[in-house]
Amino acid sequence: AVVSTQSTGDPRGASGTLVHSTLIGHSLWVPSVTWSKDSEYELISGSYDTSVLLWDTRNPKSFLQRISSHDDKVLAVAWERDQILSGGADNKVHLSAFK
Repeated sequence: AVVSTQSTGDPRGASGTLVHSTLIGHSLWVPSVTWSKDSEYELISGSYDTSVLLWDTRNPKSFLQRISSHDDKVLAVAWERDQILSGGADNKVHLSAFK
């Protein structure tokens, strides 16, 4: 699965083209993506592949961390201070620290 991002300011680059990146890491659909409140470069994504990925958009070729704490689809992700909150179809909510 592909997570596409674009800047939150003016989405047009200097040439007038849309600025975006493609983050490749999940193997199934990604229903939830949330930007960090503390860093304009970090986001988390939750996927039907049961994983949560932490990304730094300055390096779109690789995620920073994979969290595999769900037994079924991840449906929602959120930031909670310096931790990642995720909820899944396994009826569980996980609070995970990231490095």
